Amino acid sequence: MYPSKLQPVSFFLFSLFSPRVFISLSSFEKMLYDQGQLAVAYLEAYQVSRDPLFSAVANDILAYVNTNLRDEMGGFYCAEDADSKETHGATEAIEGAFYAWTYDDLLAVLDETEELPLFAFRYGVEKTGNVPAETDIQGELAGKNILFEKHTLAETAKLAGKSEEETRALLDSCRKKVYQQQQQRPRPNLDDKIITAWNGLVISAFCKAHQILGDAGHLATAVAAAEFFWETMYDQATKVLYRSYRHGHSTIEGYSDDYAYFIQALLDLYESTFDEKWLRWATDLQQTQDSLFWDSQAYGYFSCKANDPAIIVRMKEDSDGAEPSANSVSALNLFRIASLLDDSAMAEKANLVFVANSSTLQQSPSSLSFMASVLLIYLRSSFHILIVGEKDHPDTKKMLDAVNRHYIPNRILMSVPPFSSLALQTLTSFFCSPLFSQSHTGWWIPRRVGRVCCRRTTL
Repeated sequence: MYPSKLQPVSFFLFSLFSPRVFISLSSFEKMLYDQGQLAVAYLEAYQVSRDPLFSAVANDILAYVNTNLRDEMGGFYCAEDADSKETHGATEAIEGAFYAWTYDDLLAVLDETEELPLFAFRYGVEKTGNVPAETDIQGELAGKNILFEKHTLAETAKLAGKSEEETRALLDSCRKKVYQQQQQRPRPNLDDKIITAWNGLVISAFCKAHQILGDAGHLATAVAAAEFFWETMYDQATKVLYRSYRHGHSTIEGYSDDYAYFIQALLDLYESTFDEKWLRWATDLQQTQDSLFWDSQAYGYFSCKANDPAIIVRMKEDSDGAEPSANSVSALNLFRIASLLDDSAMAEKANLVFVANSSTLQQSPSSLSFMASVLLIYLRSSFHILIVGEKDHPDTKKMLDAVNRHYIPNRILMSVPPFSSLALQTLTSFFCSPLFSQSHTGWWIPRRVGRVCCRRTTL
């Protein structure tokens, strides 16, 4: 998707989809759930490849979310619209106006002798526009350019007769000028609802960005969002989540996917801070999800609760599409909580989710791709990593950085302070639990402050 023609260069944008023949012309709507999942995908690609392009794209996505979709209270809005007005005095909005450029638009902000020729070469700009008429049915983009990376940096540097570093610096300067000009335009309309499920996906992305890239700002953003939900979107007496917020939370209680995605976010937040309050909250929410949505006869989770007056038939999501199903994410959540808390009941419930979806997993595993990946971990083994050391000690941080540097999709990560009751309790559970009777110790490495214990586990 990046830097191919599927990704318009609109400066911090992943648009919804690319439905037209001209592959560079995308729908310009930007959905929160896309940004969160794509950021995680790029972060994990960076873990595997160490290619700085992937970390840069992830940072760009999160910068866009933080700048344009974040509410002052900490939560995140749903989306920015595809349509916007061309000028502040215009009466009608058109699709892509915020992102499309005429040649003269760019000429007004870039130097004609050096900057514009290179920028145009790199990003496919043409004097008459680069959008074919047959793909612009409404004629809204006639004579305009949708920026995309038509030529590589190396090709652009060759044209300029400069080094790649010099060319990158020049293009970065051009991008900043164009971006600053873009910010003077009327912005697309904002869908300013805050939806619990989608916020869970984005909180996970900020947590993983902190873990993988070591950016404390990303963690602060994730914590602020979670605290907003604790204070505003969660009934601490009944332990129930609300579905959405706009000038106050709605009266609609959360659906199964709200619980699944938000529990996942809290577990990621625990693995970023090792603050037990996030793990306790995740466990409480898992118990609430079980009580409201669990099918005790055929297993798995219904999408809505039993007493919802608006629902005639309770359905279960049985496919992973633009978002993974609540059942798929819940299976992973149950597996992680079972591993962290030595909870055999949670482990058994995860197994029952697979049982409920066994027919689909056997006949059409691609339709449950997320669940299939969780099942692989469940059937093979998880990799438990326990770090014993003071949280803020440099050696502890080095250990965590070493772990987070690697892509380990089946890891369960814990960190506890030494010489504490928690450390003793965790170590006892780590090595003596009957739940992990099939496990074996991997390795135990002494450190000046603490120790790293690793173990492969089959539930």
